[in-house]
Amino acid sequence: MPPTDRDVSRFKNPQILFPSDKETPMQKRLMSLTLLLGLLMVFLPLRVRADADRPYGICSHLTGNEYTQRTAIAASLAEANIKLVRCDFAWWDVERSPGVWNYNKFDAAVSAANANGIQLLAVLGWPPAWGKPANAQANLLKWRTYVQNVVNRYKTSIKYWEIANEINFKENKPDLNERVTAADYVGQLRDAYTVIKAIDLSLQVLFSGLANNLNDPWSIDLPYLDRCYSAGCEGYFDAMNVHPYRWWTVSPPEQAITAGNRGTLFREIENLRTFLEARHGATTPIWVMEMGYPTTSADPHGTAEADQGRWLPRTFLCLLQLGVERVFWYEYLDDAKGSDIYEKKFGLRADLDSAKSAWNTFKTLVAMRPPGSGCLNPTHWKDAAETTFYAQWLRPDGNTGWGLWTTSANSAYTFTPGGTLVGCYDELGVNKTYTNNGDGTITVIIGPDITYVVATSPGPTSVTTIGAKVMGPVNMPTRMSVQTNRGR
Repeated sequence: MPPTDRDVSRFKNPQILFPSDKETPMQKRLMSLTLLLGLLMVFLPLRVRADADRPYGICSHLTGNEYTQRTAIAASLAEANIKLVRCDFAWWDVERSPGVWNYNKFDAAVSAANANGIQLLAVLGWPPAWGKPANAQANLLKWRTYVQNVVNRYKTSIKYWEIANEINFKENKPDLNERVTAADYVGQLRDAYTVIKAIDLSLQVLFSGLANNLNDPWSIDLPYLDRCYSAGCEGYFDAMNVHPYRWWTVSPPEQAITAGNRGTLFREIENLRTFLEARHGATTPIWVMEMGYPTTSADPHGTAEADQGRWLPRTFLCLLQLGVERVFWYEYLDDAKGSDIYEKKFGLRADLDSAKSAWNTFKTLVAMRPPGSGCLNPTHWKDAAETTFYAQWLRPDGNTGWGLWTTSANSAYTFTPGGTLVGCYDELGVNKTYTNNGDGTITVIIGPDITYVVATSPGPTSVTTIGAKVMGPVNMPTRMSVQTNRGR
């Protein structure tokens, strides 16, 4: 298996950073030595391994309704340093008649991505009419041929292959030709995994991005996943993949949705991880392939553009803190048809000439927490009330970055950045006013919009200081006085 961004830094293992009280003194000394070695490794020039530089992804229909704009889209994303794009490689689009293959669209999309240093994630699925139903043995043979031909053609350019999109929505289709049960899907997944690994063992096979469970107010569909495990899916995918949307209730990631089993976004991911660990006995990589909010006032589930921009960086930071390896925002452009219904208004841009605020906050996030950064406080990054958040990371340039926000009104907080302050910035990367208190702390206004702080990191000889800082409560921002609506 090729290295992933789990290898970015040694800080992502909470068992190393936060030893249990049950450990013996010798074990604790070994833990401390491990932490010291990890910190020393972080400060070496070759600390970032391949693929750790692609945690930020975006969905774009490069082979669909954005095909004619593929070159401009790829260039725009590359300029923003967003170099992982998820797009469809639909079966019906490449083999419209049995045995007649047309790769023109796929070739063009791959060419545009390669020219801009972008890695594509291809979604396989969407059978033609003559390839249904999914559980017919003859159609499984056709499915394997499709997977074999497409993956073999692009194996040197595309390393990530997702097997179907939101397949759980098809389980109860009344039309038997459209129905795909959990057992049916596991058969397709197993066949695809076997074919792809026979082509190249290093290629990664991803579970279908699961839509939320409509029977349990849009929680992650663990009942469907349980049926897949009962049907034998274990061992036939390299990463789990979910779409934990919250737009239906117009909820930011930190808001607890009281209906069903939803809770906060981080509670849902924690529940998914617990589910997976109970079945694997080990950590299973989790990717979020779709997350987003539609910007429309014509639908009760629509989000204001300002909130879309405000919630995007908060969502990414929450998920990265939780150890989610890659996060894909849905999507780059609004649907070209221009309709105001919610399904067509998820874009970060209305079109290539008109960006929403979320596109700018996304670019700022990527600049402030550059690809190749490593999480420094994976378990201590929010207060007990889960209203104040202080994500921390080590940047590839050796500096420490912070993302600070609250879910309440703007208030003044004191903050200990650690080393020498490099800068304090707002959600758009503009210099932000702060007060240097002269004692190693600063006072800054923190609110629902992200505040970024960058400071030089103490050298590896200051391991004790870093250890205390990583532990969280010692360095947690402290509210000094409420200054609602003053400044940013």
